[in-house]
Amino acid sequence: MSASVRRQVPLYPVLTEPLLWFGGERNLVALNLVLAVAFVAGAGLWFLIPLFAGIHLWLVYLGRHEPCAREVYLRYARQGDVYDPWPHPNSRDPRPFGFGRGEPWC
Repeated sequence: MSASVRRQVPLYPVLTEPLLWFGGERNLVALNLVLAVAFVAGAGLWFLIPLFAGIHLWLVYLGRHEPCAREVYLRYARQGDVYDPWPHPNSRDPRPFGFGRGEPWC
């Protein structure tokens, strides 16, 4: 066997992409579906069908552009004050003097 022969294994994109339901993130689509069934079929609020359809279209849009939008938002919600470019008066983790947070830019 020659040294120039390399083994190649196909990598299918479906194995690396997140699981989507009907084009949107699985947990959010399931929540939208449960709420739609509860309000429309359970409570008889048929006028809410366009609202839930619009929410689903928005979830499909998010699924196309950022499949993990919920995880990104939750990560930002937890760590947002750490990475904002402006000082926060009541931050959870104040930096020592001279390390940027709370210091003026000029």
